[in-house]
Amino acid sequence: MPWHTLHPPTAEGQCMRISLITGLNNGSPVESCIRELTQARDEGFARLWMTQMPYDVDLLTVLAAALPEVPGIEVASGVVPIQNQHPTLLAQRALTLNIIGDGRFTLGIGVTHRAVTEGMWGVSWDRSVKSEYLDGLLPLLAKSRSTRPASSSQPGERCRSRTPRRPRCTSPRWVRRCCGSPVGAPREPLHG
Repeated sequence: MPWHTLHPPTAEGQCMRISLITGLNNGSPVESCIRELTQARDEGFARLWMTQMPYDVDLLTVLAAALPEVPGIEVASGVVPIQNQHPTLLAQRALTLNIIGDGRFTLGIGVTHRAVTEGMWGVSWDRSVKSEYLDGLLPLLAKSRSTRPASSSQPGERCRSRTPRRPRCTSPRWVRRCCGSPVGAPREPLHG
């Protein structure tokens, strides 16, 4: 493997993988995404992180068109903002993209800046949506080996989610949240 993909094992026996991050080209988003994925794969990178900027076309839709065209590389969103979409909708989109990408998608989520939240979307920045959002999203993305898919019922103050079942499919490998901390890590303050 190329030097930038795999480094010698750590003391715990794990290897470090280095990834790239890039943005979308709004002029020809699918074609440029295919080019970026192909170049990163051909240079030996295992994963390409792609950003979702406020004025860009929809990243997950572009990835749904581009990912099947480029086998042999994983892709991750870095990051999809949570304030402007319902957790059930994001779970549906992420699970669908993971099916299309044959299990190669990692969902990165986070909160965006105050100027975008209040200025563009009209959502108050004063109150945290992160905990309620994750409480609604994570059960829908949870890996389930049972015959009954995961369900979620979250009567939150800002985000209400009553989804009886999610589609039977492979969940994204993991979900990264706000500032890149893995799910299950101690929850950090929203504005800190």
